[in-house]
This record gives sequence, C-alpha cells and structure tokens, in this order.
Amino acid sequence: MLKEDLLRDIREASHKNQFSLTLERASIDNEESFESLIRELQDEQKIRIREYSKKEDSINLIGFLKYASD
Repeated sequence: MLKEDLLRDIREASHKNQFSLTLERASIDNEESFESLIRELQDEQKIRIREYSKKEDSINLIGFLKYASD
C-alpha cells in the first residue's frame, strides 16, 4: 500500500476531521511497512492517530485528519 493510497482511504473514511478506518489484514502486504507509512503521515502532520488496534483479520485506525495537509 502506498502512502497516497492510505491517505486517500483515510480522507474517504472521514467525517469532518475525524476518521475511522478498518482494513483487512489480507489487503496489507507488509504490516511493518504499513506502520511506517502511518508514522510518516503523523510526522508530516497530515493525520493524528488516536487508536490503532490489530485484530485477528483486520486493523482499525481511529484518529484526526489535519485540514491543512493538502
């Protein structure tokens, strides 16, 4: 998964500036690279993660989308 694709998915899953996104683990090639993408987006101040949870077959992300991140 590319960083731009992840950011697009977050924007599509957002309501105002909050988002809740559930991704199937099968759709993620490498979880370590996925977690580094999330860290990069946070470092660039495009998102802020409030909750990150892994379940048996899915990953849940809950957080805030920064408006000035275009």
